[in-house]
Order: sequence, then C-alpha cells, then structure tokens
Amino acid sequence: MNNAKMKEMYELQLQAYQNQLEIMRSANEAYRTLRHDMKHHIVMLTDFIYKGENEKALEYLGKISSYAAGNRGYVETGNSGIDSLINYMAAKIKKASGQVLADIYLPPGLAVDNFDMSVILGNLLLNACEAMENCPQKELTIVLRYNRGILLICIENTYDGILEERNGKLVTRKEDASSHGVGLASVRRAVRKYDGNVKIHSDERRFRVEAVLYVGRK
Repeated sequence: MNNAKMKEMYELQLQAYQNQLEIMRSANEAYRTLRHDMKHHIVMLTDFIYKGENEKALEYLGKISSYAAGNRGYVETGNSGIDSLINYMAAKIKKASGQVLADIYLPPGLAVDNFDMSVILGNLLLNACEAMENCPQKELTIVLRYNRGILLICIENTYDGILEERNGKLVTRKEDASSHGVGLASVRRAVRKYDGNVKIHSDERRFRVEAVLYVGRK
C-alpha cells in the first residue's frame, strides 16, 4: 500500500472513530433524557390502557422505541473498528438520500487483525460510496457473516453501469490514479494473508465484491 493510500485509510479511520464517538455521546444523552422522562411516559401509557385505547398505547410505545433507536449507531457488532467504519459510511449514504441494508453476524474473538479488517472493509466501502456518487439510486448492501471458520465480507452497491478495465483489471476513473487505483489490490493482499480470495460480480446496475477469509477464534 503506497503512502497516499495509507494516509487515506488513516484519515478514514479517524473520521469514522470521531463519528462513532458522536453516536455514543448522542446515545448517552438520549438515554438520560428518556430515563428522566420515563415517569411521564408511564403515566401516558397507563392512561391509554385504563381507557382501553390500546392502539394509542402501541403507537406511543412505538414513538418511545423510535426515539431510542434514532440515537444509536446503524450497527453494533461489538467491534469498535467495524462499527465505526460502517456507521460512518452509512451516515454519509443516508445523508445523500441513499439506502443501506446490513446482514451482520460476527461472534467475538475473531482472529483477524484490526488493521487488515480496516484495509478490507474501509477500501470496499470507500469504493462503493465513490461508485454511487453519480448514481441517482444509491443502494448499499453490507454482509458480514462468520460460520465454521469462514468469514464472508460482501459489499454490493448500485453504480452508473460504467466500468473501465486495463489488461483485464478494473482501474479507477479518478484523475489521480496513482493514489486511488490501488484499493482492490490492497484488499486482495490483506485477504491473501488469511488464505482467502476475492470475487467480483457486476451487471449493468449493481457491482458486488465478495471476500472470503479463513479465520479462527482467539
């Protein structure tokens, strides 16, 4: 990984951690507010139930649940590095009126170096966000699943249908190719450390990268 790409990854991780700290601060503030106001909410719910207004009680409970969920991060895997990266990118996509779907199951204690995970996940998410910049319909799907020693990382995104290849390899469409054209190569190098492989699938609307790593538990 060249110096420019290394700097980009460190900056991404820093921004992601700062975003995660803000999520935690907002969540703590929301929890304190909710706890302080809980007696009032209980009075309202009790009144609805006493009057037999069950639909109003359910609607009120839904508002309480939405308030609590609205101040949490998009994902909570227990791994701060993974959470910060995904939550940061998800927030950026949602801000651009995009949609994010996540299917994540990661048990604690996976034997994957945090730096390697940042390289793999950070590069794939960055590439996906950049690919959606010129796409009117922004949709990102994130899959992280672990089962019996196999870790699957799958990132799928919509894009404008234009791919550029050189010598059978995908190349960046950015002007500064020396800085931005090494993302997938960095991902492949990190994945090979775990005897894994990377596969790319695409059609005229969607682009998907699947990385399979063979990892144990600490």
